[in-house]
Amino acid sequence: AVKVQRPAIEAKLLGDVAALKALAKAVRGFDAIPVDYYTVFSELEVQLSDEFDFIKEAAAMERIGAALSTDPATGSPRPPPVVTPRPVGGLVRCSREI
Repeated sequence: AVKVQRPAIEAKLLGDVAALKALAKAVRGFDAIPVDYYTVFSELEVQLSDEFDFIKEAAAMERIGAALSTDPATGSPRPPPVVTPRPVGGLVRCSREI
């Protein structure tokens, strides 16, 4: 699988979620709306923020690859089933410091 990193999409998407949260907060408590959408959109905001942390995601993929690199039945090494592509210099900019 390939995750395409689009410039400025994080701010746009999180801005949309913020607008949805504001709307959901305004209608919170209405009997006609049985679900607390403010809570739903707040959780979505957290999950989407994690999705944009490409460094964290790459590190997790490396850990999974390392864990799966040895055949547990034989103990012998095997090619990792997960390959983490390396960023191309100048094309990827990290929006967070690590």
